[in-house]
Amino acid sequence: MSEAFSQSPPVYSNVNITSRSTPYPTSASSMPTPIGMPMTNSGNPSYSYPYGYPQTQIPQDIYRDSVQTAVLDKVRIHLDETMQIGKAEIDSLKKTEQDLFDGEKRIQSYINDAQQQQIQAQNYIKNLQVKTNEILEATQKMSSSSSSSSSGKENLVKEDALITPAPVYKQLLQSYAEEHAIQDLLYYLADGLKRKSIGLDTYLKHVRELSRKQFILRATMRKCRQIAGLPLK
Repeated sequence: MSEAFSQSPPVYSNVNITSRSTPYPTSASSMPTPIGMPMTNSGNPSYSYPYGYPQTQIPQDIYRDSVQTAVLDKVRIHLDETMQIGKAEIDSLKKTEQDLFDGEKRIQSYINDAQQQQIQAQNYIKNLQVKTNEILEATQKMSSSSSSSSSGKENLVKEDALITPAPVYKQLLQSYAEEHAIQDLLYYLADGLKRKSIGLDTYLKHVRELSRKQFILRATMRKCRQIAGLPLK
């Protein structure tokens, strides 16, 4: 097209068109020549765009689409961040809830163990009270029997408890048992005097009687050992 129109450009009308000033120089001589480049012939005709100069302003549709795309990207990024934060918080709350459930189970098991231990302790206390009452009753019976045995009314040693080969062994066993019972009675009398449950006169009276009987029993055991041929202590 440039070769066809450069020699004889077409004329569409004869109306005189006033010359308009162009934003660039019309002659090629006004442009500076680059260094090292040959000078061009100024007589050559200049070329022009057949449809005018390209537009330098962005169309509104393209600008609007670009802005919408940028806004959508920002909203999408912000939404993703918000969803990730919310998911992390939900996971943290679920973990905290599970920890609370586990802690509740452990506390309930501790409470059950404590209740069982309390029941066992109460049973132990009841058993101790029963045993204590039995010991007190046995002590009272022993004290009453020791006071009555001095007059010869009761005999603490069961005759049929053990079978001895000879009467001397039976007498030795009986004296041995009575002597140890007297030792226990003397201990309980001393303990009662310390606790001030009995008076001094009562203590001295029983100690005197029991000591006399203990002396006789020890002499009897010595004599029985001599007769039976057992070693003497």
